[in-house]
Amino acid sequence: MSHLFPFPFSTIFIVFLVLNSFHDGVNGDLVSDVCKKASKTDPKKHHFCVTSLSANPASKHARDLSDLGLISMRTCLRKATSIHSYIAKNLKQGKENPTEKQWFQRCLELYSSAIDGVQKAIESFKIKDYSSANIEITTAKDSSVTCEDLFKENFGPDLTSPLAKQDANPASKNAHDLLRLGLISMKTCLQKATSIHSYIAKMLKGGKGEPAAKPCLEDCLNSYTDAIRSVQKAAASFKIKDYNSANIQMSAAMDASTSCEDGFKEVVVGQDLTSPLAKQDGDFFQLAGISLAITRMV
Repeated sequence: MSHLFPFPFSTIFIVFLVLNSFHDGVNGDLVSDVCKKASKTDPKKHHFCVTSLSANPASKHARDLSDLGLISMRTCLRKATSIHSYIAKNLKQGKENPTEKQWFQRCLELYSSAIDGVQKAIESFKIKDYSSANIEITTAKDSSVTCEDLFKENFGPDLTSPLAKQDANPASKNAHDLLRLGLISMKTCLQKATSIHSYIAKMLKGGKGEPAAKPCLEDCLNSYTDAIRSVQKAAASFKIKDYNSANIQMSAAMDASTSCEDGFKEVVVGQDLTSPLAKQDGDFFQLAGISLAITRMV
């Protein structure tokens, strides 16, 4: 059954994506779905994507991912509180028939639970208890789904609930938050790509690493030069709401990490050479995947 969620489902999606990025060993349907979309033009990316998004990134960009998660959860909390107030106002006016009143009362209870769940998720997220945050935000989402299901059961599948209509305005706060999340994630990607580019340049200048790795590092340097330009173009396209171009440009940026790693794998044949950029490439792919997911939701 498809649902028109009154809860800000797009931001719930970002919360799940961020939580799965932090949570060690999580490899659920969400990660798989995102990776399938991200690797549509190049199936070789899929395994790398799943591995990256499911890893526990104790890296420098963790702060940025935390910001994305907190912004998303606070958006959910605002929307749940707004819907709760809307329900309470309708009940106070007493204009409903008995069936509508019963439905509103049940949804009021559900959204009270949702508010409590999101608040707990935020607190868990702040102390890096990502497993609990994941469970709590899932429970909050389920409150919204249950409310909509009850409406369909009582009033028929062809009608739209008055709560779903609360989120139907395209100029809503939710849309604004999603745009903000997109720009933040792209800015984070740009910082990461620039940092990796500088790191590679420093390695080449200092002559560090295996001699056999030098050609690979040079290729990686060029790949991240292109990635920086692609992310800059994606952010510019995103700002003017040219989401199709932003999508193409972010996909191109993601290629930097996979191309870089593929270069080392080709050299590995018959040699004992490990990519010195595996962690950095994984981090960048992860961040670019979040940006790409957002461009496909707006």
